[in-house]
Amino acid sequence: ATTGLYTHEAAAFRATADAFYLDGAMRRDKTVKVHVPWDESDYQIDVSTGDGWTEYKRIIDRCSELGIDHLIFEPHNDRHSARANTTDGWGWEQALWFTMGERIREGAFDPRSDPMPDDILQI
Repeated sequence: ATTGLYTHEAAAFRATADAFYLDGAMRRDKTVKVHVPWDESDYQIDVSTGDGWTEYKRIIDRCSELGIDHLIFEPHNDRHSARANTTDGWGWEQALWFTMGERIREGAFDPRSDPMPDDILQI
């Protein structure tokens, strides 16, 4: 019985998809190290404050020391969002798009045309 899969077609599909992946070196080296900071309850850290940013920077630095070069960025930023204003069931909208998720939904920020706020660019 044939599978319906043509070897050349499968290879072409893989090559096409591979061209868009941003993790080529990690896949080649057979390792991807990603830190998920919600284990530190990072969504409670307000990076709009000096203390909050210092705390989050400590998480990033520790990841770097451990050879982890990817992390999910989920703190909140009172300059741009508030968890009380989220419309999703989990309350994560405030952390999406580097804390600009609510403003995108509200039409107050368009990532295609509006400049990213300086405090976010410093990340």
